[in-house]
Amino acid sequence: MNASDQLRFRAMVVHFNNPESMAGTVAHLAQVGFGRERIVVYDNGSEASKREQAREACAALGCEFVASAVNHGWGGAINDFLRSRGWQDDDLLLIAAHDARILAIDFAEIEREFSRPERLFVSPCTVNDMEGLYSAARAFWFRKAAPDAVSEVQVGHATACFARPSRLGEIGFDEEYFIYGCESEVFLRANDAGYVTTMLRSFVVDNAATDSSSDFCTRAFAINSMYTAWKRHGLGGALQRAGALAGSALRLRLAGDSSGSRIKLAAALYGVTHPRVGLRTYLRQRGRG
Repeated sequence: MNASDQLRFRAMVVHFNNPESMAGTVAHLAQVGFGRERIVVYDNGSEASKREQAREACAALGCEFVASAVNHGWGGAINDFLRSRGWQDDDLLLIAAHDARILAIDFAEIEREFSRPERLFVSPCTVNDMEGLYSAARAFWFRKAAPDAVSEVQVGHATACFARPSRLGEIGFDEEYFIYGCESEVFLRANDAGYVTTMLRSFVVDNAATDSSSDFCTRAFAINSMYTAWKRHGLGGALQRAGALAGSALRLRLAGDSSGSRIKLAAALYGVTHPRVGLRTYLRQRGRG
């Protein structure tokens, strides 16, 4: 069985300023079994030229194209798309980055997992076979995944993940993260609400590249990790996380990475002095959001 055999399977590709990668991802999704008419590309406030290139690519590929005038961030884009559609409880939506690649997939097994009402997400494995976890001090971190074919996990992988859109819309992504955090934090709140995330070894995804600079990623993850600690644990959690960032900064300094060290120390200080503030507010304060 492929996705085209089941009307309930749909796909959303979140695109920003990389029409070449997006077109490759759409073509790839069609190859692994998605009907092109059930794939929607959501352009998340790209530059005008990149947006038009993406629109033309989607027309040529035969998939739907939706453009936002502003960049909502990762979770904000998904929230906006979910609000724009009417969803049935048995609809299943693949949410994918514009450079995701599915290396293995079993649609029948994914459908079986969603036959359980407590399943909100079905997560892939990644090529490096890691499992996501969370703690106040370490924030989101990874360890080698259990060898089970099907396992329940605390935090799923968001590069290309299946969800029930009707219920995900009720929970929603926290848009204060903007990027690099909301895609992991939503799994924690889903668990708080009584839902379960399953990771399948028959579903494998790769995301070999990033469009963001190393310094931007380091800063974004660090600031958002402080925000998560405040949200879930209050002042005590924020201080734990700030201490961990300071320790990481010291190790980077000793290793000769003064730039990374400064970024992490600055993020820890910002997070302590700006309670419950994520990257979105940080960027706006600097005229970048």
